[in-house]
Amino acid sequence: MNVRNETLKRALTGLIYIGCFVSAALTNVYFLYGLFLVLGCICLYEVNRLLHFNNIISYFIYIVLLSIITFVPINFTLLFFIVLFTILMNFILMADLLFSKNSTFFRKKKHLVTLFYIIPSFLFIQLIPISFNDYEPWLLIGFFLILWVNDSFAYLVGKHLGKNKLFERISPKKTIEGFVGGFVFALLISYFIAHWSDNLNEYEWMLMALIISISGSIGDLVQSRFKRLAQVKDSGNIIPGHGGIFDRMDSTLFSSSFVFAYLLVINHVS
Repeated sequence: MNVRNETLKRALTGLIYIGCFVSAALTNVYFLYGLFLVLGCICLYEVNRLLHFNNIISYFIYIVLLSIITFVPINFTLLFFIVLFTILMNFILMADLLFSKNSTFFRKKKHLVTLFYIIPSFLFIQLIPISFNDYEPWLLIGFFLILWVNDSFAYLVGKHLGKNKLFERISPKKTIEGFVGGFVFALLISYFIAHWSDNLNEYEWMLMALIISISGSIGDLVQSRFKRLAQVKDSGNIIPGHGGIFDRMDSTLFSSSFVFAYLLVINHVS
């Protein structure tokens, strides 16, 4: 009964969470700005607390940059190089947290985590619906739907069918079966999204699902390593069944730069 109640609670809060993003995206970019302004600051607070880092300036930098990309025309050529640099930083962070015993980023270079991981990741989420210059809310809605389906079915399949551990040293509960299950259902939902949206064709949406499934799973592992180093179960308790904003957006944050770069490439070659 407890397992069933926990699953139901996770599903309900997940639906509310997705509903907030869908509602804001369908309204306009300024509603998204307000939503990400709040969520980004909460996430920064949670991450700074995990790092034991009193980094007040990170909030100021985040608010200023989020305001600039929302209200000021953007040079997408410059932005492309910025996202490539961010992806490089993501790989360095991934390698440091997953394979390094000392975890230099977590212990000695804490400012790099906020400045080159958390802040840019939120900015790229805000930029996803304008990847093709005009405001296209279904790009962001599709992104979140694929993420939610991937995470939900990775959890369900892994819980009921999982036997082979994906990365046991970092996250003992995650399994290869769960990853495959999440990926399969992510592909299925991306196929249906392609029929609701004319932004991308079926193959482009399905390739996005592949990118999200891989990068999202890595992001989940990175965040698990964060919590292990901080010796906490959750980054916060604001979302029932999920923990904090950082807990709920772990895969979202890590995958946002990869998805945004992918959309920029499609826009450039099309």
